[in-house]
Amino acid sequence: MSPSAINRYRARLLSNDVSERRAVSRALAALAATQHADFLRLCHHLLDDPELRVRAEILWHLMRYGDRDDVVAETKARAALALPDLRARALLALGTVGTRSVVPELYALSAASEECALVALARQVRTETQRQQALRLSRAWLMSEVYSQRDEALRALRILSTAQREEDLLLTIYLKYGDELVVWALGAASAPMLPVLQALLGRWPEGCAEYGDVTRAIRRLERRLAHGEDADRRTGAGGLREYL
Repeated sequence: MSPSAINRYRARLLSNDVSERRAVSRALAALAATQHADFLRLCHHLLDDPELRVRAEILWHLMRYGDRDDVVAETKARAALALPDLRARALLALGTVGTRSVVPELYALSAASEECALVALARQVRTETQRQQALRLSRAWLMSEVYSQRDEALRALRILSTAQREEDLLLTIYLKYGDELVVWALGAASAPMLPVLQALLGRWPEGCAEYGDVTRAIRRLERRLAHGEDADRRTGAGGLREYL
């Protein structure tokens, strides 16, 4: 990729126009899909950019489209860990581009409740032992009183496990905290969860937000039971529907 092309991407990443920033995000996704080597060269170059905004966006795109065991990207993402404004995105990028050497570090940071470390660890585990260790941490985070930790635990569990395997814990957590995303995850549980969800409707007055959350989870589970695992995709589900 030529220096002028790199500079054009850089200028678009620095734009204050929201539509332009969305457009460059789409352009980077397309580049990653069609000219992956150029995408990586661009990212490697811009990870040294003096503007934190540029580096933050590149870390985000590496998290989404980068390659595992990318030593160059790992080295630069590790350097970004020292900067508070980039640390969370650097951890997420390491979950994608890191080598196996990052796993112990991500585990230690997850055990210390570092934001974004658990999802990065879930993406990096390479052995069954590592997966089980990450699962134990994820289940512990799901029981946390801190909402952001429960939210991150759900994202980690989506990588490491399934709603069917975790449904008893998910139900316990929903009964304790009433999280919208937890009950949505129960919409991907097993058939015996359907009458449980239907009974949960009695906890809430019709028309309230919680009643709607449970109703959507019931409909999701009914679709999945009727049509299989592809039901969410066929009905255009996205956003919250990505959880488990």
